[in-house]
Amino acid sequence: MVCKIRKWDLSDAAGLAMVLSNKKVQDNLRDGLPYPYREEDGIDFISSMLSADENDTFAFAITADNKVIGGIVVSRQGHRRTGELRYCLCFCRAIRI
Repeated sequence: MVCKIRKWDLSDAAGLAMVLSNKKVQDNLRDGLPYPYREEDGIDFISSMLSADENDTFAFAITADNKVIGGIVVSRQGHRRTGELRYCLCFCRAIRI
């Protein structure tokens, strides 16, 4: 198995939707994600990450054998020395990868 961290691509939306539409995965993530998570939701998220200011937001897909299994977002906050790190790693037997 080859795992990578790389920039998001709009073609990742379907894989992201598959991962985040798993109820067992969603039950362990922060509130606010739509359920079921649709491919259009993935396109919206990825588009916003790709268009974000690269000096303020760093976003990456986590893949295993070229299939999305999660993501990482690091964003600066209002203060010059604070930020937020969010990540999701969804590697479970219920998802075929």
